[in-house]
Amino acid sequence: MASEWKEKAAGDDFDDEGLPLLRKHTQVRVTGNNRTKSSLVGLTGVVKKAVGLGGWHWLKLSNGHECRLQRNALAVVALPTGDEIDSSDDDDDDAP
Repeated sequence: MASEWKEKAAGDDFDDEGLPLLRKHTQVRVTGNNRTKSSLVGLTGVVKKAVGLGGWHWLKLSNGHECRLQRNALAVVALPTGDEIDSSDDDDDDAP
């Protein structure tokens, strides 16, 4: 699976540590790093947005919460199929 992931991510952007940024709708499991709250470790979620500087990824977690975690705190569970439908609540440009 690792080689499959590297092939699919070949043209993607990378974070500061050289890890490929995850595409929108990628399913992930929180493995954690030194910045991760212990209550989030083990949860699954879906990537909403990712940026290269620092490798930050915005997630929608299985418990309904949203959070921001670094790429090195995530493990890929499933790659996006391309059949996902963007909903209006996925927009990050919403004004508070």
